[in-house]
Amino acid sequence: MQTELADIQWLRNHHPGLWAGFGCAAVSGILRISAYYDATANRLVSETRSNARGRSTYLADDFAVSIKLADTDEHGWPKVYDATGRYRTIARRYGIPAADLHFYPGGRACLGLPYPDDCAFTVRSFVESLVEPFFYRLAYVDLYGLAAARSDLWPEYSHGKAGVLEHRRLLRGYSEMPTPAHQ
Repeated sequence: MQTELADIQWLRNHHPGLWAGFGCAAVSGILRISAYYDATANRLVSETRSNARGRSTYLADDFAVSIKLADTDEHGWPKVYDATGRYRTIARRYGIPAADLHFYPGGRACLGLPYPDDCAFTVRSFVESLVEPFFYRLAYVDLYGLAAARSDLWPEYSHGKAGVLEHRRLLRGYSEMPTPAHQ
């Protein structure tokens, strides 16, 4: 995966605590989450605390992360790690397995479904669409618990192969839906 200069510039501007390593093969440092979940639009909105007044799902948190851009997982995504193992503390606090937080043994995040072949990879889209929401959800669980995250935030797929099958069933259901008649 090639990292473009524009991606590195975006990263510096939006996440100054993250550092792109030599040759841009890895990104590591502190990922600052400052966002709220907009249930109407079904998306995470990055925002400052002062601009997010009144948003019940607003939170700000920091995570030490390591993103291995040159090392992809079985789904084609760069491998992402919770560098301090904070997920283990959260899992212990709530008495849940780390897999329920979508972490593999060793601290690697399970970011989701297979990488789409028809999609051009950019660091910006990867961080905005997968990494930030993943760590936002983890911060939400840390504050309110797993049950609250499941009821208050976007739906999640099961971990591993079961999640891929759930996604395929959902897509199959969409393809089998009748199309509206044109008037």
